[in-house]
Amino acid sequence: MRVVVFLVTWCFSFPSILTEINIYNTDLGDIHYTGEIGHEPLKYTPLSTQDQLASEKAADVMDFIQLIPKIDPLELAMLPPIGIDVPYLFLKGKVFLKNFVMSGVKQFELRKMELRMINLRSDVNINLPLISIAGDFYLQAYLTFVPLYLKCHISADLHNVNVVATTGGKKIRSPNTGEVVLQVNSIHVAVDIQNVKVNITDVETNAPEEETGPIVMQLFSNSRRNSESRTFDKILGIGLGIVNQELLNIPFEVFEQYLTTDTYK
Repeated sequence: MRVVVFLVTWCFSFPSILTEINIYNTDLGDIHYTGEIGHEPLKYTPLSTQDQLASEKAADVMDFIQLIPKIDPLELAMLPPIGIDVPYLFLKGKVFLKNFVMSGVKQFELRKMELRMINLRSDVNINLPLISIAGDFYLQAYLTFVPLYLKCHISADLHNVNVVATTGGKKIRSPNTGEVVLQVNSIHVAVDIQNVKVNITDVETNAPEEETGPIVMQLFSNSRRNSESRTFDKILGIGLGIVNQELLNIPFEVFEQYLTTDTYK
């Protein structure tokens, strides 16, 4: 389930990338992103018998996800805003997405699933043949102290999406329930997409294209890889926040009992 949540928040990054393009239809080609928060737990080998059982049961859970109807299509009224701050461009503000729709998640292929119960590490590799996303994109910012506004509708098809993720966790006592719960405190992700096709319509802005276009293009251009990485890390942080809030309400023993025993009572 963590991977699905991550995918939702990760797709939110694409409107930010698309604002660099001042045309309505385009093919972005291949895209690669990496992001990380925290430090990976040790990848000890071999997996213990308990680890192997937990990995098999976690894979079963991933298969179960494909049966959940609300995941595909996934519809959200609004995704959390992401702040942007580029001092050398005198640009500061936020981007966000409304009326978010994503389909294709349930068609994933699980290529790897390993859980290490001693240090609560998980390693996952999934592939999705086609992800389609759509939503209304908003940019609200100040450019050299002048208000800048951009709105458009974006739809995109992401072909052959491969996600490799490693997460680490820790046990804490939940302030909500007083129970010992799991919290995800690290995530390392690599995302490879073979082809991205986009369509941009209904563009509205408060400034001429010749003024806003070059600035927004620089903001998310290939020459600003470090900035893009920081944005991707922020998206991961939003995803972890959503996951950890949910985990605060689920006792860790629920996971442990299910994953490490042959039967769940």
